Amino acid sequence: MLVDEFQDLTGAYLLLIRLLASPQLDVFGVGDDDQTIYGYAGADPAYLIDYDDLFPGADAHPLEVNYRCPVPVVQAATHLLSYNDRRIDKTITPGPDAVRDPDSLSVEEIEDARIGLAAADQVESWLAEVDTSQIAVLARVNSALLPVHLALAERGVDFSSPIGPGILERTVVSATLAWMRLGLDPERMERRDLMSAVRRPSRGLNRLAGDLLGGRRYLDLAAVNEAGNTLDGKQAQRWGGFVDDLELVAHAAERDDSAALLDVVIRRVGLESSAHALDRGRSRPDRSAQSDDLVALRRAAVIHEAASDFEAWLGDMIARRGEEGVTLSTVHRAKGLEWDRVIVFGADRGLFPHDLAIDIEEERRIFHVAITRGIEQVAVLAD
Repeated sequence: MLVDEFQDLTGAYLLLIRLLASPQLDVFGVGDDDQTIYGYAGADPAYLIDYDDLFPGADAHPLEVNYRCPVPVVQAATHLLSYNDRRIDKTITPGPDAVRDPDSLSVEEIEDARIGLAAADQVESWLAEVDTSQIAVLARVNSALLPVHLALAERGVDFSSPIGPGILERTVVSATLAWMRLGLDPERMERRDLMSAVRRPSRGLNRLAGDLLGGRRYLDLAAVNEAGNTLDGKQAQRWGGFVDDLELVAHAAERDDSAALLDVVIRRVGLESSAHALDRGRSRPDRSAQSDDLVALRRAAVIHEAASDFEAWLGDMIARRGEEGVTLSTVHRAKGLEWDRVIVFGADRGLFPHDLAIDIEEERRIFHVAITRGIEQVAVLAD
């Protein structure tokens, strides 16, 4: 029995293989323990590390030549994986025709907010040499790709992307945009936005707010303030804090600077704390966390500075995605694929390793998969 991609097996599949191959257990397994990146689904490098125990009498046939990557990438991957304890000891060497240019692997530290623009700059510089189909931008999770998606869309570069309109409906993103709308028009605040703002960050006023705001669709700041006149004690204090935050955001919106307004909403009002609180209930780091979304929004704000139409611009740019061109992808979806030029985007703490990850060795394996997708050149961009 031949089993390819052995490193992706779960325990159930391993049991099935052993049952089907019994009693001889004559199984030819092909895999790479250093590419075991689906731990959340049950994959484990131990299935290759302990192959001799699972299939007694098996011989090893090591494949030790990397025929894809430039020499600096192979060296970097070897160094990275040397920190992992749970792996098969192996020596990987570059292929005889591997690119040897020391610049074929670059690591660039960039000011956080401008990292999306830097990725677009890198893509455009490569387009003088290769077609869009030979370029990929890889990130740890989907939402991290948002600033790259926006920057490429604005420049008219063809690309495919996993980012869709649904990102604007995610819990904390939706709340952030509601706060921005309230700040931009404090004399005509929509009731549903006020209810969203009361919930995020949580103030313990959710049910009460519905009664206080009544059936009015639009309210101004004065009306929201007056709505709390019947409250006392902690409830009055919390409502007062809510009104203060609305005034704070309205004042910040006067500058018509999307980055400055987002900073107030996320950090001073407290959406960042809400995101972290929601993320504490998560156990799978393979999908975007709420805090990842906020990082992406902050990086997006630098691309479009006007707060007054930031949300409209965001929706328009998100809709501009095709099925061809530069590939934007998570690392998990890119495993097994290759491109001439690869950007590993957002290689900074919180994403690599991910804040929700508990297995640091798997995080190294994920990063290893990311950098080894490149044939000619790999650029790592980090805050």
